[in-house]
Amino acid sequence: MQGHQREAALCRRKMTVVKGLIGVAVSLILIACSIWHFGSVEGIMSIRSVPPLHLALSITLAFLIFFLSGVQVGILTRSQRIVIDWVDRALFPITMAFWSFLIPFQGALLFSTLYFKSKFGRPLGTGLSFTLFLYMVTVSLTGIAALLFVQAAGKGSVVTTMVLLSLVLLPVLLPLMHKLLVKLVSWKSLRSGLLRRVLNALLSVSGAVASMMRSPVLMLKVSALKVVKTLVVGVWYWVIAHGLGLEVGFMPLVLLSLVAELALIVKITPGNLGVNQLLSGATMSFMDFNPEWGVLISLVASGSALLLVFTVGAYCNHVFLRDHGIASIGDMLRSLRAGTTNVNSQS
Repeated sequence: MQGHQREAALCRRKMTVVKGLIGVAVSLILIACSIWHFGSVEGIMSIRSVPPLHLALSITLAFLIFFLSGVQVGILTRSQRIVIDWVDRALFPITMAFWSFLIPFQGALLFSTLYFKSKFGRPLGTGLSFTLFLYMVTVSLTGIAALLFVQAAGKGSVVTTMVLLSLVLLPVLLPLMHKLLVKLVSWKSLRSGLLRRVLNALLSVSGAVASMMRSPVLMLKVSALKVVKTLVVGVWYWVIAHGLGLEVGFMPLVLLSLVAELALIVKITPGNLGVNQLLSGATMSFMDFNPEWGVLISLVASGSALLLVFTVGAYCNHVFLRDHGIASIGDMLRSLRAGTTNVNSQS
């Protein structure tokens, strides 16, 4: 029996490594495609000319952006009577980003689920509900900002306007989805089985998100902080652009930051590397700028974030797993499945 368990654990580790290598390969291919389509090798090499002061500012701003993400999480957790201290607020997003490199497709979501269950004994849907709520706010605010930009720039075709309006109104659909799930779960034909358990889990998450969205104070706080964070990202991109010698205004970089944040919702590569570069190039082209500038700015920004992720994030991940007795993927899965957890409210 133990032999089978060891083989299963070894198989899971191998699959994780394979998926990680595939993710890295896809990232490199997408980065190469973005350079080939939007720029040139000579242009990309100009990254080496960025002054050390601008690089230091870029890394500092990257940490500030991670911290603001942690403050957002702190606001949400406080609304659910979960108190996260300021150290965790600063380091939690960086550790989540580290997991997004370990497991490209929503590894950050997996870590947040494990974090809230292991440290606070909360249901598995807690981390998912927080993430989904932030996604809804991001999508809606991005839609509003993009809609204002395309109208001001005279690029607001009927199709573009309809797509952006759908983003703005997307949060309205969540309460409707919650009501639909309530009706589905009440069906007598779904008294048992896997489908009912899945629907109950979705019902719990959608109910939690709908409850948070019904709080005007919470919505206002999170939205205001989201606007501040977006502006800080715009400053971050401006510092990078200035270091690269690119003449681009602040507002186009704010829109670029909104597109980059929107792209993080669906992560198909480690840290969205490659995807971010392609979207950044396309966004700059849409705004009638040199698309190579978008690739350059996103590469420097990704490099600054990676430096924090693979130093601070890797160490914090090690400490978290050590403190909660998780030594393997099998331990992690067993911790998620466990009915009870070791709740530790201290960092």
